[in-house]
Amino acid sequence: MINKILSKCFNIDSSDEQHRYLTILLTSIIFVSAGIIGFLIYNIKTGRYPVLIAAEAISAVLCLLSLYLLLVKKQINTAAFLLLLVVMAICFLVMLQVGNKSSSLALALLSPVLSVFLLGFWRGGIFSLLYFAAFSWLCIHHIGIWKPAPFHFVSYIQLSMIYILLFVFACFYESSRIRSHQLLKASNKKLKTLASTDGLTELKNRRFLEDMLRSTQESAHFAMLDVDNFKSINDNYGHEVGDTVLQKIAFILKETVGHDGTVARWGGEEFAILFNYEDEKKAKFQIDTVQQIIAEYDFEIGRNVTVSIGVGSFFPKDHKTSLINIDKAMYVAKSSGKNCIQFVLE
Repeated sequence: MINKILSKCFNIDSSDEQHRYLTILLTSIIFVSAGIIGFLIYNIKTGRYPVLIAAEAISAVLCLLSLYLLLVKKQINTAAFLLLLVVMAICFLVMLQVGNKSSSLALALLSPVLSVFLLGFWRGGIFSLLYFAAFSWLCIHHIGIWKPAPFHFVSYIQLSMIYILLFVFACFYESSRIRSHQLLKASNKKLKTLASTDGLTELKNRRFLEDMLRSTQESAHFAMLDVDNFKSINDNYGHEVGDTVLQKIAFILKETVGHDGTVARWGGEEFAILFNYEDEKKAKFQIDTVQQIIAEYDFEIGRNVTVSIGVGSFFPKDHKTSLINIDKAMYVAKSSGKNCIQFVLE
């Protein structure tokens, strides 16, 4: 039921990082509201503690207000603070009215746990410490006064120790949870990066670029590049040198294209560029620049390295055909003497 409410009001599921907190908050509001209404009915029937009856009536209204702020206004922090304020105000009023009868002072022990869970580590810690100061004033002020059960300084020390231990536990739990969530988030981000990045060149990989192509709604220029005679580089100089050549070409492509497009390793010795614009003249200029820089670059292997390039327009509505035509243009460039550019005839 809680999940359905959160899904409807916040459009989130259990995988969302806020889901756990919102579940705790909503559940707390529901149970606290039910509890206060229950005590209100009980106190009305018994006729005892008229001050508490009035306070509980006001608190019930404030709990419903916090529910409204959470689910309708989406004011999460305000709803959490209002709920905590209501609960701890009622607890303090009970301790003030009842004294040390019926173990009412144990209600103070709710503060460190609820405040940290509902308000977070820092704000919850401050609230809890302020509440502890009020609780200490109440206890010290009534030492030797409360009846019928005697309340001495030792009783106060014992309650204070439990309060502090609960506070430390709540802070430790919350900080550990936050740290674990941050580590998990960082790990997921790293895994996502690894899944979309080519390990050798550190460019985006083919899967990432194909996902971009499938999600784009606008036409753009697309280029495929193939390193000429790359097999001979591996055969004559070794695969380690071949890998270095690919890394240097990747660096040239990334630096030349910059923010004007996305560069990816398409596979083997092939690269691809998806430009961010439809300006044909600008695309031709950048492709010419890329080809010239690679052809003139000193790869320190005693020979020039060149690329053959196929360029064309990518149309989202004709995804497969666009890629096939550009791929064909690249192979036409290779069969035309290599180190040249072939444009798809529109």
